[in-house]
Amino acid sequence: MADILELTAVAMEKRGYTVTRHDTRVAHRDSGFIIEPVFFDSTTSTSSLRANTGTSISHPDLIPHGVFEYQRSFGASLDDAISQGIDQAACSRRTTTTAGHTPIAASTDKTGTSASGHS
Repeated sequence: MADILELTAVAMEKRGYTVTRHDTRVAHRDSGFIIEPVFFDSTTSTSSLRANTGTSISHPDLIPHGVFEYQRSFGASLDDAISQGIDQAACSRRTTTTAGHTPIAASTDKTGTSASGHS
């Protein structure tokens, strides 16, 4: 199994996010959000492997104590299953927080285009 921190960073980078890797977390440079992934366990079936992971997402000003989300995801390998869960949790959000700030996936890239493709 690859390092879950590296799998998290790679999943975010595949979507075009600029990240900084730290010892136990990944920082999204443009928004200031911090992502801390954790691997719990995995199970196999005849056709796939399931990974149970969790992700804590925090921001120094918006959610300093963080929000935790538990993921169950499937894949052909453990790395694939973990990557699927991280991608769904940290990279697929398309909503705005109640404070009016945009979360990681809805943030704007350097070209002025949002992750959802809108300017």
